[in-house]
Amino acid sequence: MSRYELEFRMPELVRAAESVIALPKGTGRELFRDRAQQLASELRMDAFVGPELGGLLLELYDLRSACVHGKVPFLDLQKMGDAGALRAGKLSFVAEKLARAALLVALRSDRVEAFATREDLERAWKEGTFP
Repeated sequence: MSRYELEFRMPELVRAAESVIALPKGTGRELFRDRAQQLASELRMDAFVGPELGGLLLELYDLRSACVHGKVPFLDLQKMGDAGALRAGKLSFVAEKLARAALLVALRSDRVEAFATREDLERAWKEGTFP
């Protein structure tokens, strides 16, 4: 939360959410989007994000992946001027809200056993016993 630079802040927030989203190996952006929308469903009704939520979540997943692989995808947003700044603001907003929502869902869950191991959490998602 204390990071200022987008190339560090957003990927770290997305990874925080991913620790609860627990994507199985071989899955990707669409499952991330779907699970993220479950965890942070209030973002669908947010006036700043609203109907763009699905696309923003997919973009966050891709940006996180690019950053992890040593790329700086935010330079493209910077080149877009005001439109890029607005997009970066929306992405940052969604990343933070998602990370907070994911952690709150996990902390409030009465399914403590689902968090024993990563495999247990993946299984709980697959079986529909979490969230």
